[in-house]
Amino acid sequence: MEIKCSQCGFTSNGPDSLAGKKLKCPKCGVEFVASGESAFAVVDDNPVASQYKKAIVEKPIGKIGTLEVTNKRVQGMIQRVIGTRVENTNIDVLLNLITGITVNKISCRGHRIALNILASLWTLFCMILGIVLMTANNGRQASEAWMPMLIGAIGAVILCGMSKLIKDRIWLTLSISGVNHFIPFAASQLQEAEAKCKMLKDAKSEYERIACI
Repeated sequence: MEIKCSQCGFTSNGPDSLAGKKLKCPKCGVEFVASGESAFAVVDDNPVASQYKKAIVEKPIGKIGTLEVTNKRVQGMIQRVIGTRVENTNIDVLLNLITGITVNKISCRGHRIALNILASLWTLFCMILGIVLMTANNGRQASEAWMPMLIGAIGAVILCGMSKLIKDRIWLTLSISGVNHFIPFAASQLQEAEAKCKMLKDAKSEYERIACI
């Protein structure tokens, strides 16, 4: 069901079980009672299976950042992307409502190499300029020959420092109702991100298998 804040109009998706319950808006902080109905009617054509589903005990599986993952749902604060906007929001969704779980990595090795090459070219240019000035007949120019060399050295240090700061980007993406949610990881945490991705996929598959009995 779609939930809409009565104060600021902020909308989000949530399970039908939230209807009639008191909620707190993650955007403006106002408390309100959720209203609305599911777009789908539930047809109980298998009472035995329904009783079995109700007997499923919710158990914690693990954490991904600030998210709590159980054998039925994912809960917690997360970043989501709407168009070009990125905003924080609270999610509480059943595992079978997640339509995509992927780990993405952007390697910035090319950017680092480009900056190092630029630093080398800049240093070479400044050294040649300094040598040209040093060999000039004008004494004043010769005395100023060290300036481009100094600028070249400073520029090279800055460019090489920038290349060191550029890190590979890794994040786990959850797609819920067509909206992507991102969980960032450090460049050294690729294996951890992939393990968390597998954990979510396995939990989702198991929940869907039990829910279809």
